[in-house]
Amino acid sequence: MKEMLIWGFNELGLNKIWLRVEVDNEKAIKSYIRMGYVEEGILRQDRLRNGEFVDRVRMSILKQEFFK
Repeated sequence: MKEMLIWGFNELGLNKIWLRVEVDNEKAIKSYIRMGYVEEGILRQDRLRNGEFVDRVRMSILKQEFFK
């Protein structure tokens, strides 16, 4: 993930990289937080999974935060 972020910020010139992850995927959320991502909000009933709608968390990291 670190290499992907370096590529996105340096090669693509991005200022912000964001993602969505289902709220019950605790391992992934912890992993993203360790990399420096922060939670921006909850996307309510954002995805249909096994016939039910589930919430997702939107997380992002800014270039200045990553290279701090």
